Amino acid sequence: MLTPTARLLTFAEATLFIVLAFLMVFRMDANFFAPHIAQRPISLAVAFLVAQILATSMMLFAGVVTKWLRETLERRAEVRRLRITDELVRWLDGDSTPLRDTRGPDLEKCLVQMLCLLSGSHRKRLTDLAIELGCVERWENAYRSLDGHRRKEAVSRLALLDGIRSRRFLRMAARDRVRSAALSAAF
Repeated sequence: MLTPTARLLTFAEATLFIVLAFLMVFRMDANFFAPHIAQRPISLAVAFLVAQILATSMMLFAGVVTKWLRETLERRAEVRRLRITDELVRWLDGDSTPLRDTRGPDLEKCLVQMLCLLSGSHRKRLTDLAIELGCVERWENAYRSLDGHRRKEAVSRLALLDGIRSRRFLRMAARDRVRSAALSAAF
């Protein structure tokens, strides 16, 4: 859901695009087509057609570039997550080498993924690591958010932790006024 400011910016952007498109049509007509085409309606129609072709080509190009950038960033993130997961597994096996990436959403995703899969002493060690890296504090702060989706996600992550700290938040979440957060705590 867009905020009022985002809606206003979207409206202003669309209005500006429409105004610029019409200006482009009239400038193209006046500079290129009107001198060569005797009938004004036909020259305007040709200018409009060329402007539409240009605008469509630019949007298509922007879409292709955006998709390529997203895929490139996702591939890099996947490689980073695989490296982080490998480091976490070695760390759990007793390797004393410190983790290289100790910040960012990729580390948190890997931690959550491993907390889902492991139990016992490994889960306890991962919980201690999450506390040490500040992930648990961020999840607790997200639970205090007014956004129901962030609260639900925070409850899901805190529920994976081993120990008293997670139980305290789960009890609070069970009484949460946001139904989805309370349901997450119940399961």
